[in-house]
Amino acid sequence: MSRYTIGQVERKTGLSQRQIRYYEQKGVVRPERTAGGHRLYSEDDVARLQSLASFLARGYTLAQALAALQARPARRRVEELPAKEGFVRPEAPSLYPLVGRDQFLRRLRERERDDEPGQDG
Repeated sequence: MSRYTIGQVERKTGLSQRQIRYYEQKGVVRPERTAGGHRLYSEDDVARLQSLASFLARGYTLAQALAALQARPARRRVEELPAKEGFVRPEAPSLYPLVGRDQFLRRLRERERDDEPGQDG
């Protein structure tokens, strides 16, 4: 099985080295260490970090993304996962591009109205 340095993982995932170390602290990955203390990441570690980055890019909070990673079997792609109740739907427009607090709150209220049971539109 291949092993990757943190720099290689950074290039493969698009995550910064600081983010990768943070996610290691959160238990997302557990890289091996060389005798000199350097991290060596497995292919599974890289896949988990890529999945995490994909969840975050699709609008999941970090807590939701971590929960989804723990709930899924190893080596499944994010797109193959069923929707989880309470998670942001990937097809929903992102709130990320909004710049002002007022815009954000208005969009959030619109989403809450759309998600209320018994509403037809």
